Amino acid sequence: MNDALQQILRIDLVQYAHSLGYTEKIRAKSSVRWTVLKNPATHDQIRIKASDPMMYSNNDPGLDQDRGNVINFCINRLEGSIVPSFKPEKAQYAKAFKTLKSYIGQVTPEAVFHEVKDYSKKVLDKNKIKNLRPFTGITSMYLLEKRNIDPNILHNPLFKNMIMEAPVPMANGKVIFNTAFAKTDIDENITGYVSHFYSSKEKKNLKRVFELRPTLFKSSFVGKPNTLFLCETAVDAISHYEMHRPKDIMYASFGGQVIQDEINEIQLLLQKMENNSTIVSITDNDYSGTQYDLKIAVELYNIKHPENHIEYLQLSSSNKIVIHDENAIDIDVLKKNMMAIFNEEMDQNIDKHLLPYFNFAKTKSMTVIEFPRSKERKHHLFLQPLISSVHKINGQNFQFNKSNLKDWNDELKLSKKKLCRSLKQIFHNNHNKE
Repeated sequence: MNDALQQILRIDLVQYAHSLGYTEKIRAKSSVRWTVLKNPATHDQIRIKASDPMMYSNNDPGLDQDRGNVINFCINRLEGSIVPSFKPEKAQYAKAFKTLKSYIGQVTPEAVFHEVKDYSKKVLDKNKIKNLRPFTGITSMYLLEKRNIDPNILHNPLFKNMIMEAPVPMANGKVIFNTAFAKTDIDENITGYVSHFYSSKEKKNLKRVFELRPTLFKSSFVGKPNTLFLCETAVDAISHYEMHRPKDIMYASFGGQVIQDEINEIQLLLQKMENNSTIVSITDNDYSGTQYDLKIAVELYNIKHPENHIEYLQLSSSNKIVIHDENAIDIDVLKKNMMAIFNEEMDQNIDKHLLPYFNFAKTKSMTVIEFPRSKERKHHLFLQPLISSVHKINGQNFQFNKSNLKDWNDELKLSKKKLCRSLKQIFHNNHNKE
């Protein structure tokens, strides 16, 4: 680690707070682990954790996001008043380093900006991972009430050790717990988690990601799985499993983003499975979900075929797939299949402007497929033949298993509503007969 950064993080936060006027120690609220200080001039009250690196939080319920290490403490007070900064800019880091000069000497902000940012986040995330606990009734209630998921799923061997709870300290000293879906490496060591909770303020389910490095949420490796279900969230995986109960499978969620580290992990999972393993896509039934499917197909192909790689170019109005192998795909069959589906999806009066963005060409060294970009949900199924073709030339078994609604949790909720209505109707009919 950069020497200047080491000096910054070695600053005694209690002493630094004293230099800013935090001179009143509140003994009644202090403990072996925490020192509580108050600034008589501003009435700001903070709790400083006696650990390395020292961490702090604000005791004001309205400033519960004012927390972190000495760097966060300094940045949040650059303007004279307390302004919690969720994602500090480079300029804020630069000002913070200048403010801390008297403790650490001369610092070049440009040299340590990215290192400070990454290190601060990793320290926070590492501490959060350590504090994960086994699930309790809190998680059962969240899954049942907010996601319509049967809590008994928590005891299934596929998910038993992958669903936990993450503590969230509140400004009033209380601690609440959110449902946490563990992210693990290929050997099932926890490297992070995705915290799910219901926001009463925003009236919707939200999530937060904490990770030491990018990895997937995966179900446990049970028995001899030969099918890998790929989805966007852990909730989708559990919802799909409750509805279908497939055998000899694994689930993996990439959390709404697909980066190379996760592609590499998908490839390792496939290698770990039985021969002739199959990928099944259960990503969201929309344009974004299908784009994820295409990117995964392309990147898995490129791992095995670096000499004849595929380029995936995202342009302003269209996307292009460039395959550096002119004989890899039968372009005439692909064009026929893609256009047949698009013609079924499109409205001839509204969507005809998209047709010029379809281009299929072959040269002596490559095949080029261009298709329109559209955020409308109806315009994405035409990509399925292309995705299947890329997996086929890669020698990978592949299937789609899309929900009818946007995602599998929506599908699960609807199926239970229909079941509830049916049971009510049966009860009503029997009651009338009596």
